Amino acid sequence: MASGEVATLIDDVSKESYGSWSPDGKYIAFASDRDQQAGVNDIFIMDQNGAIVRKITDSPTNDAYPFWSPDGLHLYFNSYGQL
Repeated sequence: MASGEVATLIDDVSKESYGSWSPDGKYIAFASDRDQQAGVNDIFIMDQNGAIVRKITDSPTNDAYPFWSPDGLHLYFNSYGQL
């Protein structure tokens, strides 16, 4: 938070990891297994307050390590899917 306060944004039994703040500080991209079997992640984006969560990928394999381009227009991540 801009004030320096610590806040819990996600209180869920699923595994959320690899959080990455957007350059403007408005969004967090992260990997989560909330809609998959345990240990198989998709990429999600949430607003800075944790109120709006949007699923970005829907893959039967693991997607992880999201990070933003410097201008915040693109989101990159590792996908362990097959081409």
